[in-house]
Amino acid sequence: MVVDFGGGTRDVALLQFKRSVAGGVGLSCKGVSRFHRTGGSDIDLAIAHEILLPQLMEQNGIKALDVDFRRKRDQLLPPLAVAAQHLKESLSNRIAHLQALSQFDENDPHLASSLPSPIEVNTKHPDFGVVKLTKPTLTLQELRKVSALFESSSWALTVRQGQTWQPSSDSINSSSPLS
Repeated sequence: MVVDFGGGTRDVALLQFKRSVAGGVGLSCKGVSRFHRTGGSDIDLAIAHEILLPQLMEQNGIKALDVDFRRKRDQLLPPLAVAAQHLKESLSNRIAHLQALSQFDENDPHLASSLPSPIEVNTKHPDFGVVKLTKPTLTLQELRKVSALFESSSWALTVRQGQTWQPSSDSINSSSPLS
């Protein structure tokens, strides 16, 4: 099985390898799927919502009910999602580098990525105005916490030779991790 977790989709292909009569290896594609509900941008938004937004609000003395959903969605989350993408990519690159050096420790509580400067967000709220998230950081443990939101959605796949996989409607977790 090959999984491609792209920016806006998660594509899955089921491949079958067979030895040919001549001794070579043959490859056939048994099925492909594209899950439009899950991609890298969804992970970025989840990091922004679950990790960075609470940090921003705590650092600026903003309580959960001080800012309504629409303001969070329209003013706070977009710049935090951009920061989340950079943090996620930086952390992924750091992990890949450590793995290449055989120095990766998945239990290292200090394995993290930080942005070099604060993020300023205009809340457009009369009481808060422009707020700052000082030293935006994403740890491996936090990334795993967010990833678990997507792993908990159980997708049952119906595979038919030569056809696209389709998720079973009774197995789709329709609740958004960001609601």
